[in-house]
Amino acid sequence: MNLDGSNPVQLTNGKTREAFFPPVVRPDGRWVIYSNEDGLWKISIDGGSPERVTDHLGYGKAISPDGQRIAYLAYEREGGRVLEVMSFAGGAPINTLELPPTASARDFQFSGDGKSVLFLDSRNGTSNIWSLPLDGSQPKQVTNFKANQIFDFAFSRDGKQLAFTRGETASDVVMIAGFKK
Repeated sequence: MNLDGSNPVQLTNGKTREAFFPPVVRPDGRWVIYSNEDGLWKISIDGGSPERVTDHLGYGKAISPDGQRIAYLAYEREGGRVLEVMSFAGGAPINTLELPPTASARDFQFSGDGKSVLFLDSRNGTSNIWSLPLDGSQPKQVTNFKANQIFDFAFSRDGKQLAFTRGETASDVVMIAGFKK
């Protein structure tokens, strides 16, 4: 829709997983990548027919700063997760990279220079941001927190600034008894 709320355009057909995994907008603002149980899809921001990107579900989607590549968690296997990077135009993956089993399945972002994919890793119960170079070299830790969780993060397009939400979760258990039927 327009910024004033006018001219809304329905982009997807409402399959269940479309709402669970948030869509990602290409940096040019013209395309949206979304997931459903049938795979990854792309659709013009103006609507129309969606185009299949993959034939399998992709979690944690990210689009490179130049809009030419898509990164996503392709699947999980014993001992780790597999991140695939492919051309926005489609086709076979350009890169297939192993992630540690403690990596988040939902939070990915390309670095500002597009040479690595950033992800959350919760080793030892504390989350930190890590960088996974696309050249296949070893991941590098970006933040070094000793406690709490990072809930979400985003780098500026130029990669020079980082914003994140961080804290801890708490919950209470309440027992309610004595209901009469």
